[in-house]
Amino acid sequence: MTPDASKHNPDPKYLRELIEKAMVAQSEAAVLIGINERSMRRYLDGTYEIPYVVQFCMECLAADAQSRRPNKATLRRTKRKELEEMRARWEAEQAKYVSPAAGYKRAGEHLSAIYAELLRRSNGAAD
Repeated sequence: MTPDASKHNPDPKYLRELIEKAMVAQSEAAVLIGINERSMRRYLDGTYEIPYVVQFCMECLAADAQSRRPNKATLRRTKRKELEEMRARWEAEQAKYVSPAAGYKRAGEHLSAIYAELLRRSNGAAD
């Protein structure tokens, strides 16, 4: 970016937009551009007029943040991949556990086997 003072916009709303685009808090923005936080607050509430130097620094921060931001297609692919991985982890985790119905069936089979064994032993002892 090249500085051009003819593009000076001293409106606090514009400075707020730049802070939003830079994806930083206003206090962090102040530190990053080398001014104190009180001055930043006063620029934002309109007490002080915003110097072009502050505006230009914020425009540079905002442009840098926007250039590092992934585009929507990349986000969609990343989200889809992450969701697929999460689903696979969830399914693997669920496979470790027995469903209640299957658990009842297994318990019933075990009880039947135990009962059959008890009957066999009691019949063998009666003989």
